Amino acid sequence: MRIVVTGGAGRSGSKIAAHLRDHGAEVLTVDIVPARTGAPGSQIGSHLIADLEDLGQTVEALSGADAVLHLAAVWAQGVRTPTLTFDTNVRTTFNVFEASALAGVKRVVWASTQSVVGTPWTDGNLPDYLPVDEVHTSRPRMTYALSKYVGEQLAPYFAGIRGLEVLGLRLAWMIYEDGWGVVQEWQENPMSRRFNAFVYMDVRDVSAACTLALEAPATGAHVLNIGAADTCMDIPSAELARAAFPGVPLRRPLEGFESLVSIDAAAELIGYQPTYSWRDHLL
Repeated sequence: MRIVVTGGAGRSGSKIAAHLRDHGAEVLTVDIVPARTGAPGSQIGSHLIADLEDLGQTVEALSGADAVLHLAAVWAQGVRTPTLTFDTNVRTTFNVFEASALAGVKRVVWASTQSVVGTPWTDGNLPDYLPVDEVHTSRPRMTYALSKYVGEQLAPYFAGIRGLEVLGLRLAWMIYEDGWGVVQEWQENPMSRRFNAFVYMDVRDVSAACTLALEAPATGAHVLNIGAADTCMDIPSAELARAAFPGVPLRRPLEGFESLVSIDAAAELIGYQPTYSWRDHLL
């Protein structure tokens, strides 16, 4: 399988591209900047510098691909101005979808965010229910989240009118292999992580989820929550939910330390089962 990974020069993009190569894929990384020095695929021919805000360049970059993994974006709120964040993320996502249709690429997997449902959670802004799932009302509160929400609205159009298979992965807070110490710091002030319902995930599980989404049999457009199986706190989830989200109804009983954001849909559609937990590193 030949896969184009946009945003492939980024920290997560380069790791995910390496994971795909290790699993036998032919990978072309595409970014507006050169590949990371020494990163897999940094040699000429496996990394292409292209501006995905230009449709023509995007079509050329995707030509000959069997699937596209679209990670390129202004990656968080506050990295760039709100207007540039929205314009860049919406335009590049539209162009990747359009270019895929023009280039005959059927499968597009792209990075959305769990923040589309309404984070940061605060006393005046609580989830409608727990665990939060993909059916939960979307009400983005930041420009970054709004740009990803627009992408989620574009996907059904391209699936229904242009015949694409589009899987949007609502990724949780990502932790790299050298970054587990921060979770120990979080234990000292548990409510500091209420803003995102205590979600997190290991970058290796991100790589696995992307691989599964690229290969799973699926039609139409879908969004899937992707995260760890547990919360980032050493507090039972039922107790954590009562403390952080008083009065928020439970759709079902919470067991053990399970995540307050459901990943059941991802398990059912693409077979996603997270492997890594902070508890394996720190407890």
